[in-house]
Amino acid sequence: MKCESYTLMHPVRIMNVFRCISMIYTSYNMRLMSKIIVIMISLSILVSCSSGDSQQETIAEPTGVHSISELKIDSTVTAPTLPPTVITPTLPHTVIAPTKVLEGYDSNKSEDLAPVLVKDENQISNAAIRVELSSGSIARYRIQEQLARLSLPNDAVGETDAVQGSLLFDGEGNVVSGSVWSLDVASLASDEPRRDRYVRRNTLKSSLFPEINFEAKSVSNLEWPLPTEGDTRFQILGDLTVMDVTREISWDVDATIEESYVKGEANTVIQFEAFDIDKPRLAFILSVDDDIRLELEFIATIDK
Repeated sequence: MKCESYTLMHPVRIMNVFRCISMIYTSYNMRLMSKIIVIMISLSILVSCSSGDSQQETIAEPTGVHSISELKIDSTVTAPTLPPTVITPTLPHTVIAPTKVLEGYDSNKSEDLAPVLVKDENQISNAAIRVELSSGSIARYRIQEQLARLSLPNDAVGETDAVQGSLLFDGEGNVVSGSVWSLDVASLASDEPRRDRYVRRNTLKSSLFPEINFEAKSVSNLEWPLPTEGDTRFQILGDLTVMDVTREISWDVDATIEESYVKGEANTVIQFEAFDIDKPRLAFILSVDDDIRLELEFIATIDK
């Protein structure tokens, strides 16, 4: 507000003068107060910042250190040390066979420390052996008979190549279970078809008993371990089953061994009566002997 000068002081004017002065003073005080408030706010901010810095310095300062320059920082990072792990190698389980003390062994002689086993080249290993009949083996029977058209007796011969089986040995040369030979009865044939039909239907009843079986039980006089070559003669004892009758018999065997195979012939004799076998009765057959001669002409492989 603009104040005017008056030479004469009218009371009203005097009041206006005072009002003007008051307004000037108030305006001045307001500006002063504003400056004071700004100054106080600034001081407050400065004090607050100063207090915060001081507090941070107090917290960061370690105990016993009077200045930052005295604080030593170790920049080396030490990795934790683990105890060493000992790995024990695993060795395969070794089975140590018992050592047989050899006669004449002297532990003080270096040449006796590693005895050498000498293999006999003329013998097959005494491990388990299988003698298997091969193709070409023939089973036959021989029966002496008197035919009406002949003046002298002759042999009726019937045979078959439908024969199979094996002879099994353990490491000691003993016969083991499963040593069986068998032949097909219906395949037996001779030089006389009428005889063959009668034997199949009536004598051996092939429709009811299609096979004749022999199961070996033991051998005697057989060289063991088996030689790799040469001739040998031995016996095979076992059970022969014809139809529903089983009897113990013995075969005489003559064989020739040649490396991995053997060939030869086995022979035995049985009786009609012993196995309840009926003799053939035909018009052209006058008589039949009591004995039946059995033969096995064999070729077999020798498998370890």
